[in-house]
Amino acid sequence: MNYKCTIPAELLQSPVAQGAIFILERLENAGYEAYWAGGAVRDFILKKKPHDIDIATSARPEQVVQIFRKTIPVGVQFGVIIVLVKGFSYEVATFRNDGQYLDGRRPENVTFSSAREDANRRDFTINGLFFHPRSQEIIDYVNGLVDLQGGLIRTIGSAHERFHEDKLRILRAPRFSLQLGFSIEAETKKAIQEMAKSVQIVSQERITEELKKIFSGSKPYQAASLLQELNLLEVLFPFMGQLRVADLQHGFWQLEQRKISTENQATLFDHVLGSLLSLEEMYQQRNYLDIFQDSKNNYPFLLVLGLLLQHYSEIHDKGNGTMDQAKNPFLDLEKKLGTYKLSNKEKQVVIELLKARNEFHLWTKARVAQRKRWIRDPLFSYKIIFYLSRFSFISYDKNLLSFILEEKMKYSDAELNPIPLLSGSDLIEMGYTPGPKFAEDLMALENEQLESTIHDRQEALAFIRKRRGI
Repeated sequence: MNYKCTIPAELLQSPVAQGAIFILERLENAGYEAYWAGGAVRDFILKKKPHDIDIATSARPEQVVQIFRKTIPVGVQFGVIIVLVKGFSYEVATFRNDGQYLDGRRPENVTFSSAREDANRRDFTINGLFFHPRSQEIIDYVNGLVDLQGGLIRTIGSAHERFHEDKLRILRAPRFSLQLGFSIEAETKKAIQEMAKSVQIVSQERITEELKKIFSGSKPYQAASLLQELNLLEVLFPFMGQLRVADLQHGFWQLEQRKISTENQATLFDHVLGSLLSLEEMYQQRNYLDIFQDSKNNYPFLLVLGLLLQHYSEIHDKGNGTMDQAKNPFLDLEKKLGTYKLSNKEKQVVIELLKARNEFHLWTKARVAQRKRWIRDPLFSYKIIFYLSRFSFISYDKNLLSFILEEKMKYSDAELNPIPLLSGSDLIEMGYTPGPKFAEDLMALENEQLESTIHDRQEALAFIRKRRGI
């Protein structure tokens, strides 16, 4: 079925859209059928700016290469060519039918076909739409427009078949649901619940990429609850099952009633969900908006992962610690983080978040220099949010945090980051031999600057001489 659909002019006039129009016109001028396809069409109808635009066409890969000057043959066997136009990349794919999916991710082969057949091979109805920008027509072979208007995530055809073909689709469904605010259609939801464990055959790298998108928004509790409803939470985070049987044994851990209501003894699982709910509530406050919007560093996902793992050390190998674990209580956790295929930086961020409570509990005993270093740490705001999410129901921690935030407000950027008065070159000019002691000297000097006991170069030189016993 074809439908007229008016897309806002400002979306069609964007550079990425203009490049996609150019490709469409070149294909049509060469005698081929061509449309915009997939997620970009969905986003345009929702009046959202797409990140990229894919094109589906009757032209074969070798014909696409002949038409365009700059191309990259990324998936010729699947009919896919990348076309480069004015700095933008466009995936141009030939209409096709997919063969058998033997590995649960990709078809063994494809057969070039028609636009209707191409639409029917896709994952969800809202992603099976085609659009022609000049005629402003939506070409809908899968009733995707109805589901888009109704706010539904529904597979094209049999849900079990679509998920059997590509297991990653099982995670894409909740991701689209959360990103778009749509519900998952009943049969699609039932199929996910029944096939949840099969997502384990997907590579962890791909799973983690989906998890980063699932938890990239401002509703981490809602995301975790949806994964739980779909039987995915404990498949993706197996340790969560152990938390269900681990009681909160101390009053220290008791939850506010408004957090997670439970008729039975509250468990560590309840505390984790309560923490995610606290995080979600903080995201609703405008002063925390920049945190969950920081998708470049994946910090929203890392905050969630840290909260999910906050009790991991308590339930993993309890009482069987090694000497290495005694030296580093986060050793098991570091190994666990490795299974999620995170970068070293990402793993370190999660560890630093989990260490935050120890830092804050030392706050009043720490010297001013150390407190200023904690405050200027780029992760400080994230540590505050993480700490609040875990312990906002404990009056001691809440009061301590108020004290810390008040102290933070006292300092200017110049007070937190004083300009160094001396460098290693200065120490060499003073006659000292380079070595590890240089770092210790400069650190000690910065301590004095942070505590406002040294203010100029002459005082700094005198401090180093005295420190060196001269």
